[in-house]
Amino acid sequence: MSKSQLFARVLRGDKAAAERLFLDTQSCAKALSLQNAIDSLASVRQSETTEEKYQEIQQDKSHLRELLAGSENMCTEGDKAELARDVDQILLAAARAGNKTAVACYLDRSFQDFWRPPDIFGSDDISGAPPAAEYERYVQFAPEFADAAVKDGNWSVVSLMGFAYAPSKKYGLFAQVFPTDPVKEYAYVKLQELGATGELKAQKAERLNAIRASGSVSEADVQQSEAWAQDMFEKYFHEPLETDQPPQCFEPASGSVNG
Repeated sequence: MSKSQLFARVLRGDKAAAERLFLDTQSCAKALSLQNAIDSLASVRQSETTEEKYQEIQQDKSHLRELLAGSENMCTEGDKAELARDVDQILLAAARAGNKTAVACYLDRSFQDFWRPPDIFGSDDISGAPPAAEYERYVQFAPEFADAAVKDGNWSVVSLMGFAYAPSKKYGLFAQVFPTDPVKEYAYVKLQELGATGELKAQKAERLNAIRASGSVSEADVQQSEAWAQDMFEKYFHEPLETDQPPQCFEPASGSVNG
């Protein structure tokens, strides 16, 4: 079944089609990112670097080519154009279908932005700004997804939101919808700290101390945030927090709708 046929089913509310197309989109993005990395290394001339460094580059290129050769669902040029045009709605549909990774990737925006360059997206707009309809969908659905993900025990989204409300986050639509808020930042980091173990738990505790020391949260804010985090952790999280890294948007899962 072609990507356009799958997408037509996605628009009709077919959850299985949404899951399949999201996995295909991840696979295609992985292949494209590998090819981009190969092209970047290939642009380095031998005369521009040392012999040792040049040999390292050749080894890296060889390794990336092996990964690319083993990457599933290699994309045609037609696939690239279709997925670039529809990636936001594909992510949204997969998130609605219950894919936890899709929820985190939809919120994070990095996956959509990957497809945004003019040479892939087929647009003369180099501003990186999303189309109006995509902007409106994100403003409407992103806060709802963030709240629902906590009640779904989605650690990827919890980690993302701990970053979302911090002052050092990225710019763009993600930052517009989730403006800096030290109280919310503290609440999500506290939830992470409750679920983490070992060194990661110590890192989260250190970050909580830093937020308190900054004077940006009152004692009442701290107590309220910690009570919320404890309540959410006890009700909805049944597995430990293993990583606070970004969602694996470029690593297709084995087909589980739970991401």
